[in-house]
Amino acid sequence: QRWRFGSIICTLNLSINYLCQCSGVFILVVLSIDRYLSVIYPHAVNKFRTDRRARITILISWILSFLFIIPVVIYTEFININDDTNNITFFSCIINWPESWNFSNNNSFTQFVDFYLTPYHAFNAYSFFLNYIIPVMIISILYTQILFRLHTNHNSTTFRKSKHKKKSHRKITKMVLTIIICYILFWTPYW
Repeated sequence: QRWRFGSIICTLNLSINYLCQCSGVFILVVLSIDRYLSVIYPHAVNKFRTDRRARITILISWILSFLFIIPVVIYTEFININDDTNNITFFSCIINWPESWNFSNNNSFTQFVDFYLTPYHAFNAYSFFLNYIIPVMIISILYTQILFRLHTNHNSTTFRKSKHKKKSHRKITKMVLTIIICYILFWTPYW
């Protein structure tokens, strides 16, 4: 709870933490989409998979991540805390969410929102859906389709593909699937 590095590093620390978490999730989704396209549409994907498009896709992932962390940058504070019991003053680096939304009208809806969906709770829900639920749903749907297609193609006698290409598809799919399973296993307790 004691921060010794100043306000600029405080903001950078929390912002980079959230930024890397969010960008990592978005890049996992992009990898899953890439795997899906390469397995489901193997011939068409080669026309669209270029270095330029890959860079643009990764850039979009990072831009979305930067947009995600705007509230963190705004509300991160380097604050002075007085511990009266031990007569000690120290600094802390926290995200200091406002207690309410400060709506101008005071009707029952705004009171309900201020009580049940404070900015802190809204950011947690926003983070939970954007960084966990939606990506896990997208990834699960895509990999279900991939595994179904690989299983169908493996059992099909009409599907002719070189052994090397089949092995390559299976190897890459297993690798990305392992990353996704690890992501789900390790982040589920956090959320």
